[in-house]
Amino acid sequence: MAILQENTIQDIREHWFANHKATLRDYVDAEGNTITVIDWRKPGTGVFAIRYILDRNYLSVTGDAGDAIYQLTEKAELKHLAHYGMDYMFSKLRCANDSGIDFDSDVAVESIRNTIKENFEDEDTSMYPAIEAAIEAANEAMSHNDWHAKLAVLDSKYNLNEVFGDWWEWLSDCGDVYSHHAVGFWLGLKMAYDQLEEAKGN
Repeated sequence: MAILQENTIQDIREHWFANHKATLRDYVDAEGNTITVIDWRKPGTGVFAIRYILDRNYLSVTGDAGDAIYQLTEKAELKHLAHYGMDYMFSKLRCANDSGIDFDSDVAVESIRNTIKENFEDEDTSMYPAIEAAIEAANEAMSHNDWHAKLAVLDSKYNLNEVFGDWWEWLSDCGDVYSHHAVGFWLGLKMAYDQLEEAKGN
């Protein structure tokens, strides 16, 4: 599972959405369904602007910050969506202009070290060369695809199944972090909801 980084949240909150304002409009389609459109943007500019369209059990996202479609198990309502956790919302993603996952070599190295410490610390020292090679490869990897290519090379050299057992279930995901786009879609909904609720109170 990807990691939600606090510095990504802070960067998006402070740089993408610092001056954004939310507007909400409801429309009724020919079948009587309410479609909610939320515009989340800095007035007068389209930079990092997002339009959320809530239609039945779908959430569509368009705009300068990217595009995505989420299929929900419930009716798409802002009061529910604003309380989704990042992992849960991401699990509903059906398509997007990027995968929603980036690679962070520091996170990968830390994750490898922690997993080794928790699960393999008392193993035979013969596994150390493979561990060091995996850490070195994670340090050098530039992207998710590059990391997977390096793992394929390591597997052919060390036969990682013999070293780590079910390595593919954990090692390939080391370094996965949510992308700015994925976090922006999630965080924008929360911030828009808070702003609209505050405006109601006033």
